[in-house]
Amino acid sequence: MPHSGVRRGGTAGNGAGRPLADKARLLALAEQVGGMGHWAWEAGSGAVALSAEAVRIFQAGSLPDGFDDWLALFHPDDRAPMRERFAQAARERHGFECEVRSGAGRTLILKAQPECDGARRCIAVYGVVSDVTEAFAAVRDLHDRTEMLDLAATMATLGHAVWTRDGASSCSGEMARFHGLSPGEFCARYPRPDDRTGVVAVTDQERYRKVVTAAFEQGQPYEIQYVLAGARDIREIGRPILENGAYVRYLVAVQDVSEQARATRALAELNRQKDRLFSIIAHDLRNPFNSVLGYADLLAAKARELSPGKVAAYAHMVRESAGSVHGLIENLLAWGAYQIRDGAFKSEVFDLGAAASEGLAPLMHMAEAKSVTIHNGIGRFEVYGDEALVRIVFRNLVSNAIKFSPHGGVVHVAAAESEDAGMLRVTVRDEGVGISAAAAAALFDLDNTVSAPGTRGEKGTGLGLYLCRDIVAGHGGVISVDSAPGAGAAFWFTLPSA
Repeated sequence: MPHSGVRRGGTAGNGAGRPLADKARLLALAEQVGGMGHWAWEAGSGAVALSAEAVRIFQAGSLPDGFDDWLALFHPDDRAPMRERFAQAARERHGFECEVRSGAGRTLILKAQPECDGARRCIAVYGVVSDVTEAFAAVRDLHDRTEMLDLAATMATLGHAVWTRDGASSCSGEMARFHGLSPGEFCARYPRPDDRTGVVAVTDQERYRKVVTAAFEQGQPYEIQYVLAGARDIREIGRPILENGAYVRYLVAVQDVSEQARATRALAELNRQKDRLFSIIAHDLRNPFNSVLGYADLLAAKARELSPGKVAAYAHMVRESAGSVHGLIENLLAWGAYQIRDGAFKSEVFDLGAAASEGLAPLMHMAEAKSVTIHNGIGRFEVYGDEALVRIVFRNLVSNAIKFSPHGGVVHVAAAESEDAGMLRVTVRDEGVGISAAAAAALFDLDNTVSAPGTRGEKGTGLGLYLCRDIVAGHGGVISVDSAPGAGAAFWFTLPSA
């Protein structure tokens, strides 16, 4: 057969002398080093010859006597397909390459090439075989690890890029998506990590540039959090990559931490509100209680010595102080209940006019004490939301209007369609002292609560308006005030109409 250096039946070559024997030894050595064996099959006789390395790869106990014996060294499921491959190669005179399993389950790569005579008839098929079990396992392991890394990166919204010190770079698809680019565009646009400074929010750019530039140039690690243009909070980590102790590349990983940052800010805001509320409770709740206790002690000790007019005056002061305490406690309880529900509210249709009437009823005695008339001009309007919370808004706005109204004044409550589609605008207007623009700007801010005394010295904390702001915002509406000193005030808010 025309395949030199092939062993058959375990005998060496064809005995053609030392040069041929040396070539056979060199071929055997090359096969051993390369992990590759060669074989030959004669189409006419069916005889098969295997090199020593091919015998080892097939783990043959003995040399095959023919083609069927050779096929027996393949995995049972691969024998029929291999028989067809050889028949097709002989018939069509085409070579082939395929992955096949040995009888022991090893993964082999078989490459074949037909040899033809002058009449273009296939007289033999010869080729090589390689055991790639470990190599394929390593590739599969690497592929699995890469897929796991990509999956972990996607789940963690993580992107990464690598820069070499000479300007070459590569990046993951997730990193490119962070910047609205393809990987190729990203690498072309950013030849250094600090070239990305321009995509960072203006307020963080200088800090980012200093940190990243110094770390990249010096081969030092860094970690920084900043806002990416587009208002996303980003956590970024940079690490140098060393080879033989030398700094050669730099790895940067980014993660979108917007949700965590929002949660952190929300927690900080809740803590700030808590501290402010404790301050309000400590200061503003103590004062009216002291007044109640002081006047009550005075009445208990000297009631018989005081004139009826004095007793009535002190009793009125006790009543005013108790009313102030009651209003504050109601707002604190309402605010606490609202926060426990995490700002949630019932979603139901209710009659706004009826809710306004119920919210105003407890305030009638307060209005009568100042001869203030409350004119409720809200007819039947159906709105969407939480009726109990809306009544709290009415109670706070109208009690404030009474507080700042002159003796004999009028408080107007009205509702009309808002300029905002699908919303209803409610207005509570008084004829009182009015509010300056500077004071109006801080009315709904818990940090800058404005608490001016009423026309009869009534006390307040400003907590009620802050609570109103939260409730209205929770319904998707807005609250504001139109006023000027001496011209009264018109507080208004919007609610979704049903």
